[in-house]
Amino acid sequence: MKWKNDLELTGGRCTKDDSRRIASTLFPSLSPLLERKKDHGRAEALLIAAHGKGMKLKNSSSVLGELP
Repeated sequence: MKWKNDLELTGGRCTKDDSRRIASTLFPSLSPLLERKKDHGRAEALLIAAHGKGMKLKNSSSVLGELP
């Protein structure tokens, strides 16, 4: 999935917790809605929306930026 590649969520080391962590970083006001492990689907929906808006990770340290 392209959005997962762009947000560096592919590979054997990435977990659903990583999706929740990155979504909480992108959307801090929604962080309380992403606290439980079963909220990973909600987190991934937010990340798909962020990808559609052109947001991506600049590097693996979770610094975020806009696509050109």
